[in-house]
Amino acid sequence: MKSVSPITLDVQEACCPVCACSKLVPFSKAQHQAIELLYDICKNCGIIFMNPHPSDESYNHFYENQYRSFYGDSVHPTQEEKSKQRSRAKTLLSFLELRSLDIKSHLEVGCSTGQFLSEVENTLQLSRQSVGVELDINYSKAAETLGIKCYSKLEQVQHDQPKFCLISMNHVLEHMNNPVDFLRHLRESFLEKRGYVYIEVPNYQGLFGSFEIAHPIVFTEESLENTIKLAGFKIIEMKSHANPRTENPKAKFYTSALIAPSDSKLQVQPPRYSNNLTMFKLNAYQSLTLEGALIFWLKLPLRLVKNLGLPKHVV
Repeated sequence: MKSVSPITLDVQEACCPVCACSKLVPFSKAQHQAIELLYDICKNCGIIFMNPHPSDESYNHFYENQYRSFYGDSVHPTQEEKSKQRSRAKTLLSFLELRSLDIKSHLEVGCSTGQFLSEVENTLQLSRQSVGVELDINYSKAAETLGIKCYSKLEQVQHDQPKFCLISMNHVLEHMNNPVDFLRHLRESFLEKRGYVYIEVPNYQGLFGSFEIAHPIVFTEESLENTIKLAGFKIIEMKSHANPRTENPKAKFYTSALIAPSDSKLQVQPPRYSNNLTMFKLNAYQSLTLEGALIFWLKLPLRLVKNLGLPKHVV
């Protein structure tokens, strides 16, 4: 067990948290505020995940008591934070408006100040009060001033509210130790049969905000797609972008996806890619910084030898 402040990396996984495959390969080592983080990659579905990582209990305590201060965020919501949320709502609204989807109710998991919920509610003219889940009491109070019904825990929503047409999660899924189980839980307990889920996560290939103590899961476009399918959803639309940080179309900091429950009763298996190509491509992103370039090219012969011994039908 490795103890760090303010959280403990106390869970060592023997299997992939997405597809349960036991074929794991060490992928990367990172430092976040002097905390050493180790990441593995699954050879079956391509997910990158922290291993070892904090338990769910450790994370819950961290988010309730230390998250804002650890990241240097304001204890009270700022105008900048509120503006970011309103901008993020535009991506979801563009997905919905293209399809003229009939949305009457909206739950956001991790609603922060409620600006995203409020923007969607006002634009779509929802017939039911928007609902949010937010652990931080100062941020949930800010959401309530906008007319949002706020809960501190997801279980409270289940006991108090009917199911929802739309569930959104902005930069939440990468915080979950078991993202497939979490998406399945949302589908089975909170989402209407013909409802939609909107997800936005950091994109590893966009070189922004992936390796952090609060991110046990690191997504690429491909591994997010696998996670969605294994949870019993189909993808309506997915795109990578940089909103609200920049409008540069070449920047791919984040990946957003609008998904819906799949009609298929069969478990969706992750697609098979060439392991050598995928491993080379993912590691190559680390070469785009000076330090990363040196490490990448020094280790390249070892990576090639190691990867050539892997079956070609796995990631």
